[in-house]
Amino acid sequence: MFSFYLFASPVMPGRSWLVTAMMSILGMLMLLVGFILAYLLIRRRTARIQARWRNIHRELVQRAIFWEPPGAEPAGTEPLPGEPTHIPVPAGITRSLRRRLFRQVMITELISGKKALSGTAAANLVLLYTQLGLGRDSLHKLASKKWHLQAQGIQELATMEQRGCVTRLYRLTNAHNEVVRREAQTAIVQLYGFEGLRFLEVIDTPLSEWQQIQLLRLLQHATGIPHANAVHWLDSPNPTVRIFTLKLIAEQHLQEIAPRVLECLRDGNESIRLQAIRCLRELDATDSCPTLIGAYPAEALAGQMAILDALGHIGTAAEVEFLRTELSAPDHRIKLEAARALVRLGDQGLTCLEHFPLADRSPWNEIFSQAKTEWMV
Repeated sequence: MFSFYLFASPVMPGRSWLVTAMMSILGMLMLLVGFILAYLLIRRRTARIQARWRNIHRELVQRAIFWEPPGAEPAGTEPLPGEPTHIPVPAGITRSLRRRLFRQVMITELISGKKALSGTAAANLVLLYTQLGLGRDSLHKLASKKWHLQAQGIQELATMEQRGCVTRLYRLTNAHNEVVRREAQTAIVQLYGFEGLRFLEVIDTPLSEWQQIQLLRLLQHATGIPHANAVHWLDSPNPTVRIFTLKLIAEQHLQEIAPRVLECLRDGNESIRLQAIRCLRELDATDSCPTLIGAYPAEALAGQMAILDALGHIGTAAEVEFLRTELSAPDHRIKLEAARALVRLGDQGLTCLEHFPLADRSPWNEIFSQAKTEWMV
């Protein structure tokens, strides 16, 4: 009777809110645990499925690597009647290609194999990618509003050498998102070399320092840069395009464009003037020394030091007197750069340092000693 009374008695009014709160928290925890368990089970199942798919794909990739097209037989050997002109694909894989995730795992395996191979084996993987129609998946990503999917699609198309989609890629070279823009520019250059640099004529977004390094790296072994285009790019309203063009001219040693580079010393952008000075140094443009000396007074400290450095590499005995006067500059950094330039000029420069009136006084004695030590090292 007493126990029944306790069970049936209502909860004390003062504690009802506490019981309700505890039950709510308990219910939320149970839902959270259930959600986590369901997520882990789905993820585990998906991982197992993808692992099985990867094994299937790797077998197909290996088959494609060693596949030889008809006509690849040794001389004097006729191809067998009915020999397939495309890479054989099992019917099970063909049916599974209806699944989007299955296709993406296939693309991932082909991309991985293509990056690790070259020659006929790599060409076979490109053929398989095209044969299975996987390029449509990559192109579909370009239309996505998510930047990371666009970047992924660009990388896939470039790696698998899909030159037929060049128009779509060119549109993205001036995209609003920096990552998408960078991937598209890299892809175009990767596919077409110097010809792919046509996007420099239309982009109004800046080329980052890192992107310039990447493009120059891709172009290291390319040939056939159109000189007329390089001159045209120096007139671009985009300052970073002009800076990149100067780096490209120096990298490719386009000596015949040196007169046009000299005109960049009058540019209103200090960064462009600095790059033009470095470009003339790399071009070994000895005849530009008088122009560099003429531009020297108007330059800030960075520009003056760049000119002194350039004179040390491309200067002649005619520049020794100018460098000697800069040994008396009030800024010790200018003194040191002038001394370095004189040391690089050889015997005449060293003689100038030895006969300098203040050579045995501080700070000139320390500066001259440092310049000579650096040259010997």
